[in-house]
Amino acid sequence: MGAHGVSCPMCFGAQSVRVDRVSIMRRVCSRCNGIGRVDFGQALQLYVGETQDRRYLEELKRHKWGRIWTVSRPRTYQGEPWAFDNGAYSDFLKGQPFDEVRFQKRLDKATNDLSLMPPQMAVLPDVVAGGMKSARYSLDWLTRLEDHPWKNWYFAIQDRQTAQEVGCALSGFPVSAALSGTVAPGPIHPKVTGIFLGGSDKFKLTVSYWAGWAHDNGLKFHYGRASTPGRIRAARRSGCDSMDTSFPLWTRERFEKFILMWTLKDPQQELELQ
Repeated sequence: MGAHGVSCPMCFGAQSVRVDRVSIMRRVCSRCNGIGRVDFGQALQLYVGETQDRRYLEELKRHKWGRIWTVSRPRTYQGEPWAFDNGAYSDFLKGQPFDEVRFQKRLDKATNDLSLMPPQMAVLPDVVAGGMKSARYSLDWLTRLEDHPWKNWYFAIQDRQTAQEVGCALSGFPVSAALSGTVAPGPIHPKVTGIFLGGSDKFKLTVSYWAGWAHDNGLKFHYGRASTPGRIRAARRSGCDSMDTSFPLWTRERFEKFILMWTLKDPQQELELQ
């Protein structure tokens, strides 16, 4: 065992860690005490924002990273693993209600674009900070989209929702029954294949619980808007299947450092991501 100043894949800090000589993949950080196995080709799918910068696109292709499309019409590179966001959070930041008409138009255009493969993830419309009101709204849209050809719809969870409520709602029980706690969740609606973690910073602290709940119910789990180093750390440690972040797109220098950290191609590199 030896100590080296390397970038911890769990907490991003340039920390002194103990390195197991038998397995260079196994590290214990002196800062976060996180123990993890980080595969160079790990299954966690990364999505960034809607960049069209050619310099970034070449790196996205190389690492098989995709983009999550929130406002613009998807224009993907060949074979890109992409995601379709509903745009509700963007409207929320502008102080506007969710634009259903714009969402439907975006969805229709993407669906009818023969150059596009279906997305790996499409997020059902939700009400930001809406609690179970958001769940009812998402379920209403799930009914509207019953005949839509896309199969990978994700249900957005957020503050003031419990696993009992979400499980019952996704099983087809009335939300009132879920709130009463008198029924147990049944099989999840077949068009819902994943859970999208939204909500406040405080709610996102429950990420590990929700990731476990999703996997226990045969669903994939996505960490939404991992826009800070702390959130990226939490996402990577949670066991999520995918995450989206705008963090590496802020500057070219940050993008290059992010690549080094994520792929661990240069484990001796100290990455001070601020």
